[in-house]
Order: sequence, then C-alpha cells, then structure tokens
Amino acid sequence: MEKKFIQSLGRAMDILEYLALNPKSRLQDISSYLNLNKSTLHSLISTLEQLGYVEKGDKSPIYSLGVKVFQLGKVYERDFEIKKLINPILKELTEFSSETTYLTLQIGSSYIYVDKYESKNNLKLDPELGVEESIDSKSAIGKIYKSFSNNEFLEFALDLEEVEVGMNCIAFPILKNNRLLGVIGIGGPSSRLNLEKMNECKKKYYEILSRVI
Repeated sequence: MEKKFIQSLGRAMDILEYLALNPKSRLQDISSYLNLNKSTLHSLISTLEQLGYVEKGDKSPIYSLGVKVFQLGKVYERDFEIKKLINPILKELTEFSSETTYLTLQIGSSYIYVDKYESKNNLKLDPELGVEESIDSKSAIGKIYKSFSNNEFLEFALDLEEVEVGMNCIAFPILKNNRLLGVIGIGGPSSRLNLEKMNECKKKYYEILSRVI
C-alpha cells in the first residue's frame, strides 16, 4: 500500500526544522529558503503559532520555535532516559521468566508500549511498540496505572486471561523517589506463566529493582 504524503504537514515540518537552525527569522527569509509563497507560509506559520509550536516576536515580525516544541523534546528526553534505565531490567526478567517483558509509559488517560525484550519461545505475547491503550483496560498494566490515578498504589497487578484467552500477564510499577515512571509487564501463555511463576517473577522484579533504581 502506497503511503500518502500530506503536503501541508510536510511544509509545516520544514518550517520547524528551519527555525530550529535559524531562530528569529523573518517571514521573507523562511519563504525564500523553503520556496513557499508568502500567503501559504503565513497560513501555515499562523497555525503553528496558535498551537504553540512557533512564537512571533513582540516588537517585530520575527519567528522562533515555541514552547510546545521544547515540551515535546523534554518528553522524548524523559522517554529515552527511562528506556536506557529499564532495558537491562527487561532483559534480566525475560532471561528469568523466558517470557516477553515490556515497558509502557503513561500519556494522559492512555499508556503506550515503548520498549520490549522478546521471549525466544514460538508461542509468546508480542505487543507492538507504539500501540496505545486506555488505562481503563482490563490489562494488568492498565490496572497499575488506574490504581495510581486513584491513589491506591498497587505493587503488582494480574491479568488472568482477561484480555486474551490463554494469555496471562503480571505488571509492576516503576517507582523512583515515590514517583511513577512507568509500568513493566511480563506476558505469556497461561500454561507457562501460571500463578506460581508470576509470584516468582514478582520476587525477581523487586530484587532487580532494589539493585538498579
């Protein structure tokens, strides 16, 4: 299937990339460099300004990146640092459990899969990175996020074939200085990842956590 390219969105990204390298630029400078007529450019840059991605000077019509770009950068920086910190934990948990482990981060009322360490078994749980799910879901991960949003602070949560028949999951909060950084999940077939095995995984997780964080 051919991927559709949205020209206006591409042009908006070009503007942001130009301003990243050339802060405090005039409309004419941007127009000349990107080969855009001023009418089109003004429409795009006005929209970016309304959304907070571009800022216009108070006293003169010069443009720079807005605070929204900075905020997105900080989110990316946070995600990168958490992944760097947690990836060794995922690896050790997968080696211990022989099941897939995954890291999720909360975005508003949802969470997103951002990293995983896959089981070598043919039959396994294999969540797709980038997939977003509601914290109101029946998943073990959703239960952890939901508990913290309700000030209940679960140390672990189980999904016993509630989301997918034949698949179990156990999830744990990642805490640092009493702050929830994200949630780790271990998932696999219920025939292998039974209650006894999940209890062993819980003990292993908190043993690893005491060493790493």
